[in-house]
Amino acid sequence: MDRPDIETLMGRVERVVAERRAQGAYDDPAVARAERSRLSAEVGQPDQIGGLIALLHSLCAVDYRGPGGGRPRGAAGRAALLLKRGVWRLLDFYHQRLFGQQNAVNHLIATGIGGYHRWFEERAQQHDARIEAAARARAPARKEQPPQ
Repeated sequence: MDRPDIETLMGRVERVVAERRAQGAYDDPAVARAERSRLSAEVGQPDQIGGLIALLHSLCAVDYRGPGGGRPRGAAGRAALLLKRGVWRLLDFYHQRLFGQQNAVNHLIATGIGGYHRWFEERAQQHDARIEAAARARAPARKEQPPQ
């Protein structure tokens, strides 16, 4: 099986990103961070997926800090913020437990993907070596011709 043409794939990805950016799909800060990670700079490297897996590891953690402390507007905003903080404190144990479990699952998934990628790359290298060895074995021995 041939390896995909990275240039073509990256071109398609860049076109889709431009379309989605025009639609406002990347307004979320986490998506914007991932999009700014300069993945296209890795195209020339032999292991393009390695950068994606590293990015997956950096983004797999769920943030479970409390509700943002932004500036509330007016008395109703202050009351709502105090209510949010109070509810968050009451449910803090459950949040930490739930998000801690989610972080563990996300980390295991990212680690599994990384392990599968390493296994797959090793297998691909073994197959490449076997194909090259078979090609060398089938190639006729070249005799050196004397200079004329």
